[in-house]
Amino acid sequence: YEAMHVALAALEQAISLDAQGIVSALAATDLSSFLPGGRIKFDSIGQVYGPFTMAQNGQRGGGQGGLIPFIVYPDEEKSGPPFSIYQPFSSPRPPCSADFFAYSVSECTAANIRRVEYYYLDDANATCANPTISCYCDPAGVHSRPVNFEAPCEFIHLDSNEAVVARAAAFCGTALSALLLGLLFASWNSTALHHGQRPLLVLISLSTAWCSLSVLTMVGENTESACQLRIWNTMLSAGLTVSLLLGRVVYWYRVWQNPSTETLMAHPLRLAAPIGMSFSACSAITLVWMLVQPEFTKVETQIVGTEAFDVRKCDVVDSIPVVVPILAAVYFSATLLHCVLLAYQSKDCDGRYFESWYNFVATFNVAFVCLVLAVVIGLLEINSVGKTLFVGISLWWSATGCAIFSFMPRISAAFGIRVFGSKPNEMGSSTNAASTNSENVLQKYVHGRARRQTTKSTNNTES
Repeated sequence: YEAMHVALAALEQAISLDAQGIVSALAATDLSSFLPGGRIKFDSIGQVYGPFTMAQNGQRGGGQGGLIPFIVYPDEEKSGPPFSIYQPFSSPRPPCSADFFAYSVSECTAANIRRVEYYYLDDANATCANPTISCYCDPAGVHSRPVNFEAPCEFIHLDSNEAVVARAAAFCGTALSALLLGLLFASWNSTALHHGQRPLLVLISLSTAWCSLSVLTMVGENTESACQLRIWNTMLSAGLTVSLLLGRVVYWYRVWQNPSTETLMAHPLRLAAPIGMSFSACSAITLVWMLVQPEFTKVETQIVGTEAFDVRKCDVVDSIPVVVPILAAVYFSATLLHCVLLAYQSKDCDGRYFESWYNFVATFNVAFVCLVLAVVIGLLEINSVGKTLFVGISLWWSATGCAIFSFMPRISAAFGIRVFGSKPNEMGSSTNAASTNSENVLQKYVHGRARRQTTKSTNNTES
């Protein structure tokens, strides 16, 4: 308060407002004050001058008798020994009270637990030589030291078993995506893959690898950058995979609606609109999330038994408008529901590689995993480590299933391997996957057209 008065006076009296002018005005300060000494001014080296007296209560020689005040400052007025710290003597603590033990919380261990350990204090609040044996109170009394206990950690420790599981999942998922991508390039010019939406399969392998690598961000302490990276990677990798899955679903739905050569051999760029719109929506939600959230971690009081201590957790919804996570949930729910409905209608349209049926299985797998994830996170009581690991494994599982079921029909056909649902005489690289003869194409995909016409007839009859 008084410092601001001094600064204001210097600014008002300064000849100029540069550094030298203000310093000169400060050096000339001489103001009345309510501080000890009654005035504020500075000496030649800039030290404030304020005459006051400092006294300390102490005991007479030998420590006997009552307390008397000693003047310890300024030096010319000293009336006793120099200022010193005395042992407490005026208010002894009551014997054997609950104040004679304390507790400490350890760092997280490889078992993802914190140790809460109690220890005894002496009469000066210092730890006893043997912290487990009272050096002031009777340890058998009513205030004996509580039993040590363990509390769960709020993050996955780098050396824990959960971290090993996360790393193994990330490695297996990434290796599988790389293997499928390698098989795709090895059979790139095969007949089975020639009109099998090859660019879309390449993107699916890359997006599923991204999902698998995102599991690695779930491991480690909850720092600002780590929590931000988790949200960013999870949203964008999952959003890209779901958008590409939507592209495949739309492709087969169009084939089911119009089983023609033109539809079957459609260029992948014709799927850019649904894929781009879906991923753009996910990217926009993620960007808004990053911009409106002030902090990505929060300090939360964790209560275990009768004790409470602070831990740092990733903040997903508390510090941001609730509409942002709701938008993210609505985006994934609406997109997956749309995919499931379209994939179910068109699941029987492919009579050659049974590809549309596998596309439905891939869509159902992703939707089912997301539903289970929402139920487990929303309804079950799971600690932070369990929730974080479950989110990572769910992301890995859905991405891996999407990659397997998307690649299996065409890759198997390219290498002459029969998969469930396909006919023996329709497998192998010698089979023409997309004939330029319109009649042949219609004959191969007639089941889908017949299904659609039968459905329309049934609806008309019911009407």
